[in-house]
Amino acid sequence: MSVERGDVLRIQNFLGDLRVRTWDRPEVNIEFEDYRGGGIEVSRVGGRVEVTASGRRGRERNHEYVVSVPSWLAIEIRGRELDVRVSGLEASLDVMTREGDISIRNHSGDVVARTFDGVLDVRASKGSFDLTSLDDDVILFDVEGEIHVDANDGSIELIDVDAAVVDAATVDGDIEFSGRLHRNGRYQLVTHDGDISFVTEAGVDAEFSVATYDGEFETEFPIVLQRLESGRELNFVLGEGGARVRLQAFDGTIRLMRSR
Repeated sequence: MSVERGDVLRIQNFLGDLRVRTWDRPEVNIEFEDYRGGGIEVSRVGGRVEVTASGRRGRERNHEYVVSVPSWLAIEIRGRELDVRVSGLEASLDVMTREGDISIRNHSGDVVARTFDGVLDVRASKGSFDLTSLDDDVILFDVEGEIHVDANDGSIELIDVDAAVVDAATVDGDIEFSGRLHRNGRYQLVTHDGDISFVTEAGVDAEFSVATYDGEFETEFPIVLQRLESGRELNFVLGEGGARVRLQAFDGTIRLMRSR
């Protein structure tokens, strides 16, 4: 099916494995193997193109789909037991699957991604990222932009990120951060039952607030405390200040380290 700039592609009711890749044609092409007699229905309403899986839907995860799209096409994906892989897109992406992993590579644009039970993995991408995995890990590597992550019952890895805003929280997992701090940036990492590792450059200019209610705080930076508050909240400034960093672990160790 032909598409135009400004269109939105919605992929829904898929089960199994979905791969979205880009090509140079202004068209959407779907290749699939469905061993239980299913099919694909395609419809258009105005600027919205809907691709819906149809037919018998067994619970076996043996359905494979490859969707080729122009890089500028905005995409929405909705699935139940669905692993999703998207690469090369230069437009907004909105993905939700109840059970399955989500992998995003070489993306440019805003991303909203939700999985109830699966790993969320984003690499070599830039944009605004709003990511949630309710029962597994979230990994971002070589990502630039604005980052909001909720892992709930998993760990969070933010490695080699370049972001002015980072907001990451988990209830039962560790958080690892390494990257560049923007002078006016805001960084908040919160875990209830896990450790936090925060790695940044030696000459950083930032204001830190560190709260370890039932854990420890370790740092490789020489610090002068501005204030020690109840609940073991430490406040201090590195360099000339600027970036605001809040690290909070109710029951875990917080480590502030220099990048090597």
